[in-house]
Amino acid sequence: MKSLCITGAMQEDLELVASTFAQAGMEIVKAARHDPKLTMAFWHRQVLAANFEQTKALSSIDAPGRLWEQLATEVFLTNIDAPVCGWAESDSIWLLDFWAQFDPHIKFVLVTTTPERMVAQLVRSANDIATVGKIVDDWSKRHQLLLQFFHRNPQRCLLLDAAQCLQQRSALVEACRSRWQLPLNAAQLEDLPVNEEERVAGFLAQQICASYPQTAELRNELSASICALAPGQTAADPWIRIPIEQAVSDYRKLQDRSEELEKQRVLVARLQTVESENQQLTSSLQQSSANAQKLEAELSRNQQANELLLEQVQQVQEELKNQYLENNSLGSRLAEADKKLNEHNHRLTEADKKIEEHKHRLTEADKKIEEYKHQLANANKNIEEHIRVAHEHKQHISEQQKHLAHLNQSKAALEKTIEQLSHDKKQQADAAADLQKQIPLLNERIEKLQQEAQTFAKRRDELEKLNQQLTKAKQEGEHEAKLLMMQLHQVQEELESYFLKNQEQQKQLKAGEERWKRMLQRYPDYCDYRSIDVAQKNADDPSTLVWSIADLDAAGRINEKVEIETSVYGGELELRLNRQGSADTPLNRWPCAAMNDACIVFPPISKLAHDPKAIATILDLGPSDCKFMLVVLKQLFKLLESAAMQQSIGSADLLRALQTGLAQWLEAIEKLAVTLRYDNVYLKREQVNPDYEHLWLTFEQISFNGKECANFDFRLACAQVRPGHFGTHPKLEFPPVENCALLDSWYEESYDDFGGKLELRFALPNAMDLGVWQNLSSHDQAFIGSLLGRLPDILAAMQQKNSSIRRAWEDWTAMAKDMQRIYAYCINAAAQQSAAAEPTATPQAGSAKSVGTGPKKPAKSAPVLRRTR
Repeated sequence: MKSLCITGAMQEDLELVASTFAQAGMEIVKAARHDPKLTMAFWHRQVLAANFEQTKALSSIDAPGRLWEQLATEVFLTNIDAPVCGWAESDSIWLLDFWAQFDPHIKFVLVTTTPERMVAQLVRSANDIATVGKIVDDWSKRHQLLLQFFHRNPQRCLLLDAAQCLQQRSALVEACRSRWQLPLNAAQLEDLPVNEEERVAGFLAQQICASYPQTAELRNELSASICALAPGQTAADPWIRIPIEQAVSDYRKLQDRSEELEKQRVLVARLQTVESENQQLTSSLQQSSANAQKLEAELSRNQQANELLLEQVQQVQEELKNQYLENNSLGSRLAEADKKLNEHNHRLTEADKKIEEHKHRLTEADKKIEEYKHQLANANKNIEEHIRVAHEHKQHISEQQKHLAHLNQSKAALEKTIEQLSHDKKQQADAAADLQKQIPLLNERIEKLQQEAQTFAKRRDELEKLNQQLTKAKQEGEHEAKLLMMQLHQVQEELESYFLKNQEQQKQLKAGEERWKRMLQRYPDYCDYRSIDVAQKNADDPSTLVWSIADLDAAGRINEKVEIETSVYGGELELRLNRQGSADTPLNRWPCAAMNDACIVFPPISKLAHDPKAIATILDLGPSDCKFMLVVLKQLFKLLESAAMQQSIGSADLLRALQTGLAQWLEAIEKLAVTLRYDNVYLKREQVNPDYEHLWLTFEQISFNGKECANFDFRLACAQVRPGHFGTHPKLEFPPVENCALLDSWYEESYDDFGGKLELRFALPNAMDLGVWQNLSSHDQAFIGSLLGRLPDILAAMQQKNSSIRRAWEDWTAMAKDMQRIYAYCINAAAQQSAAAEPTATPQAGSAKSVGTGPKKPAKSAPVLRRTR
């Protein structure tokens, strides 16, 4: 993972630079996975706060403490999958030395700025202008740290100017990409413009910083060290030098914006008046609704009274009828009852009249309610339109108010400056006349802007229509998404069933592979093929045959075609194993000695001792390749015993030579099983410390003296390394290996950061740790001796694989040869010393003479090496 540390004096500029890299493909460093609060900004604040409590001042920190280092490691581990990531923090200035030693892959983008730029930011903010002196002091301190770190680490740093970084964004990304080979894309990056407010603030900053000449020396040093992003630029551009004419023009534009804001305030006041009228109309409508509800309640009460009167009349009529039937003589009562009935009818008539009046009033109230509702609907429409317009104006006004707040501050400072520049008015009279001539052009520009505003209004209507279309498309898309989700669930169920079937097939396949391995262990000579074709290579030479085996399955591997040539010279057999191309080889690992050859030559057994290349080639065959050759040669030998093949060959001498030669090579390859062999070796890791280095090598399928191991690790190391001194104290380090019988007497002789190990130490010119050597079994001594004998060839094979290491392969090879020489010297010396220490025979009593050898020369003792660290 490659990382970028973007730091400087102004956090605002650093965030803009970081956004440039983010658009080019850099990922911003994320918070730690287990704690979302643990961001880079939080980490820097906490580290600086803890340091400030101890030192009571801001200073450079190179060792914040183990806890903070662990937290930084957690943040880096969270972002380890990103090809390139980075962070932008001004507080990183105080921790540059820590980050440089924390990870050598961190690159630093040091963004410088000028005092004018920092003071311009102060002018635009609401802070007190009296803090300019502190800002200039802070600028000097921070930029001295940037400059010192840049000179100490020029290869890992780019010292850049903030103004150039923002105005030449593509060049910035391209400079970092080409310098550090970062996966970034600089296309489609637009430069950031400078507006009127920044220019006016910059003009004021120029006047303010003119009273701080002590920054000139540091400015010049920065200008000489800054990297130019564009061709032709010699150093970092200073803050934009604004002429007085430009400052006056920008100030007038700011005044025009103030007038526009005033108009918008008037429009907001009118909108508030409309809203108040709307509220009054709403309250009036609510009052009318309440009156209508009262009328309806009164009408309901009158209807209830009328119903009660009708019930009373009906009751009286029934009583009168009963009385008339009982006594016809009660006429007077009936007359009175009629009179009461008439009175009730009269009251009923009056009630009906009142009901009609109430109904008429209710109808009029309903009409008024409808009118009020119609007026309210129209008012709501107007209100919604006014609210929409007001909302737009409010948003614009809020932005302009913020802008106006900055402008008012700038205006006050600018008025003071204009007063100071009043003596230059006469010199600017001609310039003012030119500006007057430009007024008609500005008016034309205003008309064009108005036309553009109308165009924007039309565009807004089009966007509303487009929004409706998008809404409709969204609904259709949601419907399609539901269908797709149903299909996805169905596919997921099918995939689940397929997955379960695949798991079952994988189990069956694994079981079949295990059975196949057991079968190969029981029958190591198993071989299967589609066909074997035998043909003469040349018609004139019947003694040279080409054996082509198609679809060969032998020694656990399948080859589409294997081609072997046999040639008989003087009654002796020579074999050649051909390969079809540089990559198409029948062996798992083609020997290094024949890496550039099209075939491996197996010469006659009688000539093998005089052919060093053939010996090196055959000794370099891996265990599985030896098994493969044994199976193939046995199959050829078996084929020669068939009557059909004997008849095809014809010559009895040729047949006898082939059988004899194959039998000799089968015996020779089986005897070679005692030598050290391996299928593959690769570099697991390289350790480089100031005083210690090692190469950690891993063997795959290694065998020695009939014992095999699937994986075996050892480290070729060198201690007491100094500049210009390497190889004086070499070592062989053997970490513990499980399920491996190659080192049956391994014990934990020492330990390091990787755990326990068996360590065999050497020292120039001729010292070896015989104490450790004597604790090993004879088998382990033979294994280590064979490993030392093959060590230069193993390093040469690693070099041919183009394995990249920091130290030259020649240095390691030279050290391996020194270890071979020391090993041979010490073992021979120890053998001579052991022979010299054997007791001589003593004379027996009564014997005729004594047996002795006379005085002997003292045996040469082997140098003994103790522990070296």
